Amino acid sequence: MSTPGSPRTKYYVGIDIGKTHIRSAICGESSDDIEPLKWAFAKADAPNLLDEVVDAVDGALDRTGVGRDELEGIGVAVPAVVDHTTGRIVSGGDAVPPFNYCPELDALRDASVADHLADVFGVPVAVDTDSTAATLGEQWLGHGRSCDKLALITWGTGIGAGLIIDGEVYRDGNLFAEFGHMVVSDDTDRCICGVRGCIGAIVSGPAIARQAARLAEEHADSLLAEIAHTDPDRSMTYACFEAADRGDATARRLLDRVGVLFGRLCANLVYTLQPQKIVFSGGLSDRLDAIIDVTDETMRSSCWMLSSGVAECEIVASDLGDSAGVAGAIRAAQLASTKESV
Repeated sequence: MSTPGSPRTKYYVGIDIGKTHIRSAICGESSDDIEPLKWAFAKADAPNLLDEVVDAVDGALDRTGVGRDELEGIGVAVPAVVDHTTGRIVSGGDAVPPFNYCPELDALRDASVADHLADVFGVPVAVDTDSTAATLGEQWLGHGRSCDKLALITWGTGIGAGLIIDGEVYRDGNLFAEFGHMVVSDDTDRCICGVRGCIGAIVSGPAIARQAARLAEEHADSLLAEIAHTDPDRSMTYACFEAADRGDATARRLLDRVGVLFGRLCANLVYTLQPQKIVFSGGLSDRLDAIIDVTDETMRSSCWMLSSGVAECEIVASDLGDSAGVAGAIRAAQLASTKESV
């Protein structure tokens, strides 16, 4: 908060609307102390959900004693396709059958988050797809600072994607990078998009939980089954990681398959883009160590460009963890407030 007689500090709030939680954070012109608040939210109708976003902004302000009149801009990351000129969530339009580009937040379809927040707070508002915002955060504060070409994979309740090409975050109109629906297997489970074999339908957090629960039933004598039985409220996703860490073969086979599929995806990214780094971000990125060896080995054995030394690529976890989206939202707010191109 500014003191009398001192230069006015510019404050920016970033909001990351996830599929189960909202994160909010505030920073001044320095990026040293971005500490997001996180809480579950109700997926209600659009007016109530937008009010929850307003509350998230006010929560970030209240936490630091910053007044609304000191706010310079707001950035919002949403798990949806966004019209960057209006801040409106894009629906499926005239597609037959209608395709929902925001399946987890159906209430916001066709709503303008930017207009609502601008009306309430009277500052510039930038709204972006969550994975693009995470990539912007990575460019600002993470591995993107040292890479002209980078691919980002968000690993959590879904699989998102972002690209930095020639030092710029990729965006083409309302289009954006999309890795989660790349077909990498002959798996018969149908993805939410209607296609079978999409990587997101197999390696996301909920997909791992679903497969782990099935394996626990099929292998009742496994440690995975024991953990599921003794702690039924525990997420099966993290039960799988715990069991694998403790040497359970059943859980290990599942995570090895996850690693193989991610490795195939990474190999395809190298063939297409030759990124210097592939960065894992999102809620499960802190468990990359459980699959990175298999992922890296599969990527290299599947890509002659790497095995021959024509290209080089490193797989790493984001230093920002699941704060990349909110950091990117803050950066988008900074750029919007100065009328720079995001």
